[in-house]
Order: sequence, then C-alpha cells, then structure tokens
Amino acid sequence: MKFQMKNIEGWQDFLELGVASWLVISPFVLGFFENVNATLSVMFAGCFVILFSVLGLATHKPWDEWLNIIVAAFLITSPWLIGFATLNIVVANVVVSGVILILLAAYTLKVEYREIQEATDQLHSH
Repeated sequence: MKFQMKNIEGWQDFLELGVASWLVISPFVLGFFENVNATLSVMFAGCFVILFSVLGLATHKPWDEWLNIIVAAFLITSPWLIGFATLNIVVANVVVSGVILILLAAYTLKVEYREIQEATDQLHSH
C-alpha cells in the first residue's frame, strides 16, 4: 500500500518561495549588486530554494526540506566563506533569511515525520 501524504507543508513552501524570491531581488533592492560574490551567492541560493520549494509542492517528500536546510546553512555562512562579511546589510539579509528558511523547513519536517509515524502506527494496528 502506497502512503499518500496530505498537503501539510503547502503554506511553508509558499513562505519559502517568498523568502527565496526576496533573496533573488535583494541585491538590487538593498544596493549590493555591484559586489559580484555577494550577489551571486544570494541569487543562486534563492534560485535553489525556489526550485526545491516548487518540487516540494509537487512531490510532498521530506528531501526538499533537507536540501533547503543545506542551502540555508550555506547562505548563513556565505559571508565568511566567500568573503563579503564586511557588508553588514548583506550579512543581516542572509542570516535572517537563512534562519527563516531553516525554521520553516524544520517545522515542515517535524509535521511530515509525525504524519508518517501516525500512518505507520495505523497500518500496524490493523
């Protein structure tokens, strides 16, 4: 029997899409687009989160949330890894965005795994 997930993470994926969209446009809104390292890091991270969130809406599997956590961890550490830690507005932007993405993904994973456990318990009780 194939287990079918409910659409429980839809709102989180839409919020992730909002944060990711912000990341893509933030170099232009916040005015750091002339810093190529910062701009490419933020825009690529945003594009990856958009891709993973859209796939998450389509598949409802936990792997997309784990990928979002990896991208968010990169995003948070990118100012020091890539060398734009002196740009305070960019550091604040990526750290806040990354933390939001991790919180959303972690919440979604908690709910998904709880649903899987409940369905498994129901299967074993019958």
